[in-house]
Amino acid sequence: LVIPTAVLMTVLARRGNEVGLFGVSWFALTYVSWIPLSLITDRMSYVFYFYPSVGAVCLGLGWAVSAFIDRGRNLEAVKLRRLAFAAAVGYLVLHAALLVFLTPLFDFWVSLQMAVPTG
Repeated sequence: LVIPTAVLMTVLARRGNEVGLFGVSWFALTYVSWIPLSLITDRMSYVFYFYPSVGAVCLGLGWAVSAFIDRGRNLEAVKLRRLAFAAAVGYLVLHAALLVFLTPLFDFWVSLQMAVPTG
């Protein structure tokens, strides 16, 4: 969801939205600046170079979910309003469940590492 969020924040920034401008500036200055630097210096890029821009992506996703809920709240059809709210809540619950599942609290990751041959 990084690329769609960056595109959304760019569109919002072009429309004069302050959240979009702040988010796309944050993303561009923390992540996009690493692309030419790594090409010029021929350095290897690591995953943790993306960590400073995670907040910008979270800001954009939070804004998108909030805007989705607000648009659903303004719908006249009760079924569509409930569907929009259920979709937003379902997304958030799924995200929280994946976060809990992917933490090292479960033995799934330990057993997966033990199954990989190291030699």
